[in-house]
Amino acid sequence: MFCSKCGCQLDDASRFCSQCGASIGPVADASTSTETPIPAPALAADMSEKKPERIRLGVIGKLVVSILAGVVALGLGIYAGLLFVGNEDGDVNIPAVMGPSKSEIKRQTASLIRQIVAENGKLKDYVTFGEVQIVLFDQLDKSHYQGTADVRMTKKGTPANTSVLVRYEYETTLTADEKIYVQTKMLPGEDGKVKRLVGMLNWLKLNW
Repeated sequence: MFCSKCGCQLDDASRFCSQCGASIGPVADASTSTETPIPAPALAADMSEKKPERIRLGVIGKLVVSILAGVVALGLGIYAGLLFVGNEDGDVNIPAVMGPSKSEIKRQTASLIRQIVAENGKLKDYVTFGEVQIVLFDQLDKSHYQGTADVRMTKKGTPANTSVLVRYEYETTLTADEKIYVQTKMLPGEDGKVKRLVGMLNWLKLNW
């Protein structure tokens, strides 16, 4: 054995160098090492076992993103839609948001009643139609409403203060795809108001 500092030859049992006095430590024996090397195949196998987990997490993440994107697209498509509004004499498409509130349904009902009354029969040749006032608006269930409404009518060529209110009953239906359908009917006895408004001769010409 030799001193690692000065190179002097020493006995194997020496603890200090007799030449320079340096401490001689024990020589590590490779056979006494406590470290256990990891075989290369085992390390490769361990890494390969972790890859499927990362792949599965990646697939789940993409699936979640796809679902969220689909929900957003559906929401945009819904709010970009149109409500279908119709009556017995024809169908009218008007812009409106999907899922209308009760107040919006009421407003649309009043608008449609005016359209229906103005387009039916020959009254439009003799009468100017004004605003529609919803008198009763009862909700039967989540998709059906009914009630009464007053339609203001004025004989053409006469002052506005000569107008009368003619009462109609109506039924509003909200379909599953958010379409509005309205039906109207003049209440019994209300035709007398129209008769007095337009005059007897004109009334007979209406063939009612």
